[in-house]
Amino acid sequence: RSLLVCLVPVVIRHDTALQVCMVASILGSWIVLQQQTLPWKANWSNLLDGVMTMSLLLLLLCGTMSTPATDADSLAVIGTALFITFGICLGFAFFLALSSKVAPRTIGLYICYNQSEAAAQ
Repeated sequence: RSLLVCLVPVVIRHDTALQVCMVASILGSWIVLQQQTLPWKANWSNLLDGVMTMSLLLLLLCGTMSTPATDADSLAVIGTALFITFGICLGFAFFLALSSKVAPRTIGLYICYNQSEAAAQ
């Protein structure tokens, strides 16, 4: 995570809005990954790691509001890409919800028997 955050200003030099979006996506992806894998032994450590990463993300966004406005073209491209990504995820979620309702439910039949009676005679 730290390497990726440090590489963002190196790769994207003159577009502040794109830098902020990239760092926010790196930190957001880290939050999701960290909350799914639970890398710490204690639950409270995992919770605190997620809270600290979210606080870092909010601090980044608050700092961005104090910078002068940037080129609107890059913001339009980023906004369009995020809107399309959100729409695809929403459509996929609706598809999964519908397929779970429409799919036939199978009842698993389990045969129970006594092993002494099933032994070869």
